[in-house]
Amino acid sequence: MRAWWIVRAGAMAGLMGAVVACGAAPPKVVDPKFAEVAAIHKAKCGRCHTRVEPGLRTHDHLEDAFKAHRKRVPMSEDNWALMIDYLAAPTTPNPG
Repeated sequence: MRAWWIVRAGAMAGLMGAVVACGAAPPKVVDPKFAEVAAIHKAKCGRCHTRVEPGLRTHDHLEDAFKAHRKRVPMSEDNWALMIDYLAAPTTPNPG
C-alpha cells in the first residue's frame, strides 16, 4: 500500500513540474503605443547582433548606442524615440 502512494506522489510531482515549466510565464502584454516598434524589435533586431530585451539598458545607454543604428536603419525619429522608450529600463523616482 505504501509503495502506491510513493509512486502516485512522484507522478504528481512530475506533472506539477511540467505544468509549471510549460505555463510559468504569461504572455507579455505590450502597451499599444509601442506595438509597432515592439514588432520591429522582435522581427529585425537580432539579425546583426544579440537582441537586447526590454528593461535591460538605461535610456542614456540606448540613446548613445542607437547613434550608429540611426545611420544604418531606416526608421523615423518618432519610432526611434519610441524604440528607446520601449527598451529602456524603468526609472525609479529619487526618494530624495
